[in-house]
Amino acid sequence: TILADLSEFWLKEAKKVVPTHFIDRPHERVLRCKACVPFKVEVIVRGYMAGSMSRAYEKGVREFCGAKLTEGLKEFRPLPEAIITPTTKAAAYEHDEDISPAELIKRGTVTADEWKEISSLAFKLFAFGQKVYAEKGWILVDTKYEFGRDSSGEICVIDEIHTPDSSRLWVRETYDSRLAKGEAPEMLDKETVRRYLLAQGFSGQGDVPKVPVKNIVELAETYLVVAEKLRGEKILTAGPEQRLPIFD
Repeated sequence: TILADLSEFWLKEAKKVVPTHFIDRPHERVLRCKACVPFKVEVIVRGYMAGSMSRAYEKGVREFCGAKLTEGLKEFRPLPEAIITPTTKAAAYEHDEDISPAELIKRGTVTADEWKEISSLAFKLFAFGQKVYAEKGWILVDTKYEFGRDSSGEICVIDEIHTPDSSRLWVRETYDSRLAKGEAPEMLDKETVRRYLLAQGFSGQGDVPKVPVKNIVELAETYLVVAEKLRGEKILTAGPEQRLPIFD
């Protein structure tokens, strides 16, 4: 239920700045939402040089989905301004494809007017998310949004938003000191598991290596810390390893 707790919190908060598909939560594992027709694009907003973009930048790439970056940017440091790097929304078991807004419009995935509204909502949401997380002592590094059109024709944010599953989060308090020592920021998301898989040689193709239970427990505990601090209440009385069937 941890992700449901996080999703409920953020979808309620997001209504302060953008339309969302959220209605209510009738059960701890269920969110009831408006039916929307989704746009077949994932809208990734990036505020820092991190992840796959950082790896590509180090190899000399300077243009990402139509957004051109300057020389001299450093890993883990803020970008001059937030950018959007959209991807296609691939079918199950297929990989999303990086794509520029111009190509999205050319393919008919969205119209120019739809993209203008979607990107505006995405930047507004990202700034709001950064503000809320900053108040908790954390940095919202980047995140993924999805949008759909409801029965009235309004464009809404759908799916989860700002959770550690769909976002990178760093600890603000130790950020400067760790970078000064040449260390990566303290992370509060699934990046640690992603890095473990990369270290095993897995980059999205082939069979997924088995992740040690210890790593999964640490990840669940991290998500729990984020959920409880955001919501201002204790969620679990026992550790994740006692509550989640995966650890049986």
